[in-house]
Amino acid sequence: MIYDARMLETLFKSYKKHPKAISAHRVSLILFDSQGKPLPCSRWILPYKAFKDTPSLQLMAIGARGI
Repeated sequence: MIYDARMLETLFKSYKKHPKAISAHRVSLILFDSQGKPLPCSRWILPYKAFKDTPSLQLMAIGARGI
């Protein structure tokens, strides 16, 4: 696995800006049915980039080897 050279710097800047949020480079958007129940993860949007720099409980960090 090869990571971007600025990965740690970017995550640290995100943490400093949003200290109560979980910072991640890649996320999925969790989708819900009409009753508000989460859809299976195979239906989530992945990777999702529209909420960049916006904390949301609708995002799930994704990655490899334990994220």
